[in-house]
Amino acid sequence: MKMMLRLPALLLLLAAVCGLAKAAVSAVSTPAAAAAAAVGLDLDADGLPDLVEIRFGSDPTKKDTDSDGWDDRAEFDANTDPRDPDVFPIFSLLARDRQQLMGDLLVLRARAFTNGIVITNFVVTTNEAGVGGVPVDTDDDGEPDGCDLDGDGVSDQSGACPEEGGLMTNEVLVTNYVSWQWYFGTNRLDTQTNESLVLHAVRTNEAGLYHLTASLLTSVQTSPPVAVEVLPWRARQRVQQPVGDVVCWGLNEYGQVTVPNTVTQVLAVAAGLGHTAVIRTDGAVAAWGAGDLAQTNVPPGATNLVSLVAGATQTYGLRADGTVVAWGTNDFSQLDLPPDLQGVTAVAAGYFHGAALRDDGTVVCWGDNSQGQCMVPEGLDAVVAVAAGVFHTVALRADGTVRCWGSDAFGQCAVPDDLPEVAAIAAGGNHTVAVLRDGQLVIWGDNSFAQATLPERFGNVVQVAAGYSFTAAVGPDGRVTVFGSDAPAILGVPASLTNAVQIAAGYFHLIAIQGRADTDTDGLDNVFERAGRSDPALWDTDGDTLEDGVEARLGSSPVLADTDGDGLPDRAEIENDFDPQVPGEAPDGFLAVRRAVQLQVFALGRGPYQLQATSDGGSWLDLGDPYEPPA
Repeated sequence: MKMMLRLPALLLLLAAVCGLAKAAVSAVSTPAAAAAAAVGLDLDADGLPDLVEIRFGSDPTKKDTDSDGWDDRAEFDANTDPRDPDVFPIFSLLARDRQQLMGDLLVLRARAFTNGIVITNFVVTTNEAGVGGVPVDTDDDGEPDGCDLDGDGVSDQSGACPEEGGLMTNEVLVTNYVSWQWYFGTNRLDTQTNESLVLHAVRTNEAGLYHLTASLLTSVQTSPPVAVEVLPWRARQRVQQPVGDVVCWGLNEYGQVTVPNTVTQVLAVAAGLGHTAVIRTDGAVAAWGAGDLAQTNVPPGATNLVSLVAGATQTYGLRADGTVVAWGTNDFSQLDLPPDLQGVTAVAAGYFHGAALRDDGTVVCWGDNSQGQCMVPEGLDAVVAVAAGVFHTVALRADGTVRCWGSDAFGQCAVPDDLPEVAAIAAGGNHTVAVLRDGQLVIWGDNSFAQATLPERFGNVVQVAAGYSFTAAVGPDGRVTVFGSDAPAILGVPASLTNAVQIAAGYFHLIAIQGRADTDTDGLDNVFERAGRSDPALWDTDGDTLEDGVEARLGSSPVLADTDGDGLPDRAEIENDFDPQVPGEAPDGFLAVRRAVQLQVFALGRGPYQLQATSDGGSWLDLGDPYEPPA
């Protein structure tokens, strides 16, 4: 559609644009200045400044240039053509360029518009119950094609549904008919066919450009590329994250779901047979529910804890120094920790047994051994994660393989021969769950309650937990899905839980942490950043090319480009294996004077680009779009 502007309006617009452009030229050439210059006149009040609309190609005097039902701001956010009515936004990409440490979880999120439903001006045949619309009779036989096509809760006809060619929807298309495909460079990622890309334990050779393509009938939308940098280092210190409110649900026979009023913000959660425990932000442990066997009697030694796990009637806490504290009942010696249990990095709790992963990659078990669940396989090493079910124990090795021992009465230890590389594990009552690197789930063992059967159109996951007869998974958007069991109280995830950052499954109940807001998506929530004086709206507060969340885990300061003040920037220190908190490590002559880089911002084509010259004045590097539209 051509732009049609009346002459006075055009002159006014050009004058305004020239004024903005002149202001932009005179301003300091930084992303912040460019954004400030762009925010101004908005003739059509669509939330997109006119200068940006001109560069984007939309009409600054019309909210919806191509009259396709999606305003220009929505098309801008989705990077779709604002002048083509046949190409409309299917999604907006929420991911920005990312910086990860080796072994991190990489998530690139897309968001479907209008809560998963795209409104269109056409009718489409589906093979499922209609969503809204009016009853349709495609073959003119006098009978509607379905039982309740208008969704009013009243059957359109008595008796069974007729054998028609499919149910119809009118002017509504459900987005689960969208085809999603992620790409790494030009290579299609065959297993990444969901709205969000999930990649566990990311590696340095997986750094590069990613993009998403979505198809919906005649509309095909391709996202701009997202650059992912994977730094060749692992976290050097633990950060007290995540933090948030407690959400608890499931069976409540012993009050295990009734969260005490004194429990608000917590750091870690655990759930057992009839009791629940959390670590509060002040470091104290709170426990509630069944306490007849001392499972809620937190001992004085339960201090400086970083994680908790709970079994049937016992609880284990992992201290920051790698030691373990236990409380509850000791009927099966489940509290008799091995005397040399030190250097522990993770703990798991079975029904009446415990398992610990040590920093040398070995596993030690104690407590009930009636089913061989404490008989660690000889020579088992290089373990990176451990989990425990009722009578079985599971270990994940560094090469992505899984080992299991103990009861196999339900096939819970029958690890599939063709199991791809695994990134995380969980153990339920008598079933075992594996999370593959691409976020897909593989489950084996007891399936009497469908706890090993994935729901239809089940996507990829970032976390998983397993109860006695159910499985719970957290998606890339923080939403929780629970399947299995026959108890509505377990399956009914509270509507208030929209951003689960940690989840634990008891035998018949669940507990999760509702994460706090992280505006800049740097891995540090806003409250945490404000307390540490870093900017919650900037992913790199000190401008040293290291994200704030990365710096916090590497030990450097997110607010100082040179943490120890020795003249060597934090990134240079880390790249050369120096400690960014210790001055004077660099040898004489190490600090070389380098040419300052040149920075320019200019518009090219449909969007602005920020380009930076190399230190030798050679080729240009694209550092991304410096302009972020106003919220």
